[in-house]
Amino acid sequence: MILPIFRKEVREYIRTGMALGALLGLGVLFALAAIVGAQDVRAQASERAAANEVQRERWLERDAVNAHVAAHAGTTVYRPPSPLAAFDPGLDRYLGSSIFLEAHRINPLQGVRAAEGAPAQRLSVLSVAFVLQVVVPLLLVLLTFGSLARERERGVLRMVVTQGVSPRQLAVGKTLACVGVTLIALLPGALILVLMMPAELAGAGAAISSRADLLVRAAGLGLTYAVYLLVFALLGLAVSARSGSPAAALTKLLALWFFVCLGVPRLAIQVAQGVAPSPTGYAVRAAIDSAQKARPGYFDFLEEGERELTAEYGVATLEELPVNLRGYALARGEAETTEVMREYYGQLHARQREQQSLYRLAGLLSPAIPAQLLSMSLAETNYTTFLEFDRQAEDYRTAMVAVMNDHDLHELPTGQGGFAVPQAELYARVPPFEYVPDRWMHALEEERTSLLLLAAWGLVVMLIARRSVVALGRDL
Repeated sequence: MILPIFRKEVREYIRTGMALGALLGLGVLFALAAIVGAQDVRAQASERAAANEVQRERWLERDAVNAHVAAHAGTTVYRPPSPLAAFDPGLDRYLGSSIFLEAHRINPLQGVRAAEGAPAQRLSVLSVAFVLQVVVPLLLVLLTFGSLARERERGVLRMVVTQGVSPRQLAVGKTLACVGVTLIALLPGALILVLMMPAELAGAGAAISSRADLLVRAAGLGLTYAVYLLVFALLGLAVSARSGSPAAALTKLLALWFFVCLGVPRLAIQVAQGVAPSPTGYAVRAAIDSAQKARPGYFDFLEEGERELTAEYGVATLEELPVNLRGYALARGEAETTEVMREYYGQLHARQREQQSLYRLAGLLSPAIPAQLLSMSLAETNYTTFLEFDRQAEDYRTAMVAVMNDHDLHELPTGQGGFAVPQAELYARVPPFEYVPDRWMHALEEERTSLLLLAAWGLVVMLIARRSVVALGRDL
């Protein structure tokens, strides 16, 4: 009996102009979001790959007074976008895509795209994830609010049950029809993503760990949103079964949609920032400068080096040293400043992680939060992804400066400056920067709480829907 109910509901959706228009509008919006997302990521991948090449050329062709000056002149590295950022751009527009690397200083992410362009452009950001997280649940509300309440109000429901159709069969058929027509509306946009993303973005310089990793992440996204949207379909069914009229059901479901999709996520952000406030970038920089002033400086390390190096190598004068005292002082100074900066930036990142943990707990009140966090994690556009880029860039900066300081320490005689080898040869010792994306297992480990919360929402709502349908059967 489920299949005839399914067919009847689908025909009803097609016959009803409002439902058909909403489904067609959703299909167009979803396809447009897919096209915009894929084109945007393709453009960003090409631009960032070209920028990395330009920065590499500038580094190799640099003309400096000495190696340490070259390290201060530094270079900029760019993070290639994830191909799945076409699906969910997440925090990509808000946390930046590049870092300027130089000696004695850890710089924050740059290239925040949300601050670029006209205000109207900033407000017109459209993504596939946004459509799935906010727009599709609203459509499901409009498709399900009258599914059982309208038929009960008209007396049709009692007649259908007397003909041998159980309330459970009726509910399953209506749910499958609602979900089915929604998926059909989303199909063109999904095909656009599948056809436009993998090969072209890989060639354009997007960050892909492996094709298998990309497929697993895409499957994870599909499963995440399948559970999320099923939650709304079943909630609509449950509320419709419990409501005395379609108008009452619609009012309840619209309030629930606003609370779950818009209210709780925004309120959770404000609460997390209030409970665990993080210092501004200026405050962190001021604290670092203050801490560094209390630490030994370059001239202190010169004195330290003179004592330790002459004792280590058993010589009486600096001229007899096989290493360069200035190079020693520069290397020690770099280690000292790096330790201070990593300590303070580590505290900042810990506070921001605390905010994220508080936000994640708000998933107890809204399935939109665990779905959102899982989506960004699988798409590699979450906060952890940017921290990983920051970590890899910092490791690269440390290695770059170490090469320059090692040249001064071991290849230049004490008292001399300049270069012991051609500049291009020295700069080539620093390999090009290559960002290595995490594997999909790390994404699930990072959001295991969100995974459990979303699964719990699915199970709880299924039980609520089942109890609502059973209660409806008893009332008939």
